[in-house]
Amino acid sequence: MRIALVHSGVAGTEHAYRGDVTHHYRLEHISANWQPCFDHDDVVLVPNGANHVALYEARAHLDEFLARGGAVLCFCGFFTPWLPGYYWQHSIGHDLRKLRYRVINDELNLFEGVDVEKICRDEHGIRGGWACGDIQTNYAASVVLVDNYERTLLVADRSSTAGLIIATASGPLGDDAPHNPAHGTRRLYRNILRACRAHSEAQHD
Repeated sequence: MRIALVHSGVAGTEHAYRGDVTHHYRLEHISANWQPCFDHDDVVLVPNGANHVALYEARAHLDEFLARGGAVLCFCGFFTPWLPGYYWQHSIGHDLRKLRYRVINDELNLFEGVDVEKICRDEHGIRGGWACGDIQTNYAASVVLVDNYERTLLVADRSSTAGLIIATASGPLGDDAPHNPAHGTRRLYRNILRACRAHSEAQHD
């Protein structure tokens, strides 16, 4: 599977995504007057720390990619409305000590083998660091993960376009050691890649 990793100049971005025999990454560098071409890609991946102004200016290319059946992944708070049908807003003011996540609709089995509690709370026992926003959408069926404040934290949508959209409410995901056992967010990321691969194979049948 061919994955275009959108690189906004953030140091270390490429090290958070290691390929293997089934997943091949290429760097798509954002530059002045960026006009990306995704003709030979199966997935466009927007990681944490992305340039959402540039993505908004290039949204027509992403719309065309989705119309062709491509998959778009976004693991960053997209503060410009470049992702069709979705809008992210920064959301603070909640008591993070009481924060809990729950899966409400997971048709793609993204949370298979994933301990949601380990995503909600980091290795130091601190809650709420994985998502600092809320995804707004009219596509209620796409909502996969919410918290106890009813914020939408992850969506998966294969209905509103010909493609597949999976986005988090800023929660970063990646895999820098694809040959090692996976838990928590790394397992979630691998499950997302599995869903993208199944989607891509269905497009080519």
